Amino acid sequence: MPDDDPPKQQSRYERVKEILNTAAGDSQANYQGYGRFWNLPLAQFLEVTIYGVRMIAPPSPPDPCEALASNLNVLPPAAPAPKSGSCCHGDAPKTAAAAPTAPQRKSPGRGAKSGLIIGLRGQWPFDGSRFPRLPWGGAAVSSGDIQFISDWIDDGCPERDAVLLSAQQSQAFATGKAAFLSVSDNTNAFKQATGGIKQRQNVEHLSAQELCELRYTFGEMIKLNAWPRDMRNYNSWAQLHGDECPHGWSTFLPWHRMYLWGFEQELQDFVPTVTLPYWDWTASTPEQIKDGYIPAAYRCSIDDAVLGALAGKVSEETLNKLKALEGQSFNSITKLWTKAAGIPDAEQTTIIDVLKTANPLFSELRFPGEFNDTTIEQAFHHHYPTPQDIDRILALDNWRDFGGGMDVDQSFGALDMNPHNTMHIWIGGNPAGNITGDMLNNLTAAFDPIFWAHHGNIDRLWAQWQTMHPGVDPPDLSDVLGGVDSTVQDSLSVRKLGYEYASDTYVFPTQGSLQMTRFRSAAAGVKASVMGNHRRAEVTISCMIQPLESFLVRVFLNQPDADVNTSIDDNPHYAGYFSIFGHGPCIGGPGHCDPPPRPRRRFERRTPHHNDPWNVRLDVTSTVQKLVAQGATDLQVNLVVLSGITRTGPGKLRFEGVSLTFKD
Repeated sequence: MPDDDPPKQQSRYERVKEILNTAAGDSQANYQGYGRFWNLPLAQFLEVTIYGVRMIAPPSPPDPCEALASNLNVLPPAAPAPKSGSCCHGDAPKTAAAAPTAPQRKSPGRGAKSGLIIGLRGQWPFDGSRFPRLPWGGAAVSSGDIQFISDWIDDGCPERDAVLLSAQQSQAFATGKAAFLSVSDNTNAFKQATGGIKQRQNVEHLSAQELCELRYTFGEMIKLNAWPRDMRNYNSWAQLHGDECPHGWSTFLPWHRMYLWGFEQELQDFVPTVTLPYWDWTASTPEQIKDGYIPAAYRCSIDDAVLGALAGKVSEETLNKLKALEGQSFNSITKLWTKAAGIPDAEQTTIIDVLKTANPLFSELRFPGEFNDTTIEQAFHHHYPTPQDIDRILALDNWRDFGGGMDVDQSFGALDMNPHNTMHIWIGGNPAGNITGDMLNNLTAAFDPIFWAHHGNIDRLWAQWQTMHPGVDPPDLSDVLGGVDSTVQDSLSVRKLGYEYASDTYVFPTQGSLQMTRFRSAAAGVKASVMGNHRRAEVTISCMIQPLESFLVRVFLNQPDADVNTSIDDNPHYAGYFSIFGHGPCIGGPGHCDPPPRPRRRFERRTPHHNDPWNVRLDVTSTVQKLVAQGATDLQVNLVVLSGITRTGPGKLRFEGVSLTFKD
């Protein structure tokens, strides 16, 4: 059984404050009125400037949330955003327990440029020529602790990541007496750091930071539209779709997969961990469909930042109308104008510009479900795709019916017609007269940023179909995909393109140096919508270190006291096991069994090292379903290591983290 009061997992941020408070001792230094500035709330600590020297240098590149706010000439809020939104109008972070209160962007060299580190090292102007060494009136901090603080700053000043543990704490975590916390950092950053592949997530489940990063990258590409001949700009990529996309052809799905992949590479030039999310429109309820629902990420919103940016640019009367709508978001611009009736056309243009700057994923030429003041059924014969429709399409067993016919046997594939065509029409809309949404027209569709989430879902369904029908490929793998520098063969594996699809992921980082006999996570904080509606659930053990001994590991969910004596017979918490084939004593020379440091060299052609860390993935869907049926509303993960083969006692497991992933 876990101890009643196990030692708590200390964060690096807590350790930073501990180091500085210990060094300060009894000092009463005022620091220009801030006092012990490192004890301020983290968001304020990051902004402290003392006698013109900023204690924590700003991140470079800038945090996406800050960058979006600066585009509006306003600052992001100093306090944490409430659960209903973020500085970028996003949903609440993945788990309230792990919600960040400050940006977390990795910026190598940021620590060395920070006044705090310069002062702790006694460098100018803290060398006695202008100011004394930090902390004033206290003891010098050791070089090792200074480097620890500098590394924390380089890593984005996270509030809740783990720190090196004391011997007592290490023992508690390594034996399952203490629980590892989930973190709210970008899950792709963890995947990338531990040798996994990036995930394209359900846009409804992005954390606040992930949404800020997505909006930031789109905004940077849109800014490049000012240079029409710069082919990285957003308009160039949107025009490529209108010029080259092969609708109704056997290459429809391969072409769009490579098109999305190429665009995603451009986004990752700005933020390497960004991926294109998908919108699962089949999750929409009849009430949402009637209301013209789109995910919150793509709506226009009225908040303090937007109102502040409009002050002085529109009349007081107009500003007051918008203030009455503060905190609201709108699926289309027409619905905003309806709520704020009577705004002059000239001011509408100004408002749209500010709304698009605040949220680069918003488009004023998008009218979901709006058709000439009539019901959608009256406008045209329409059938919004349902889960049952998708199941029927996924059951098709040949490429011609599913993906489309060959040149000599021209035929739209089922996925191309409905849901693809249907959702383009529905999202675009035709609210009045000659006004139509960009998504309604094949030539303009990609100019609407929601295009990429729509086609992300189409690509996800193809990837799912490929798993269900392995080896059923398009007819000619050598077909050239015009405009995207690829062939059909290049498109066949999403994993070889460096991504997979996941509805939501919860990560519990550990420390690879810990030799564990049991692992216990805290509750993940799984969203209710994810718990109750997913196709597959997986547990992944990341970056596992090859052990010397062979042993077996059992996996349990929601059984925190599970140990080697816990029965697995008829146990609804038991999720499976995996066996580890031990390496045994090294037979080579010095360093033979030590894997080279990651990442591998750019032009590395050798096979992976025999002791390279590896990942283990288990399907735990049936166990999750049993627990949900019994009333479970959240999940936590347990690993139990059974005795090693070569000696008495449990084996020792070393890895970098555990993740719990759900797929639609």
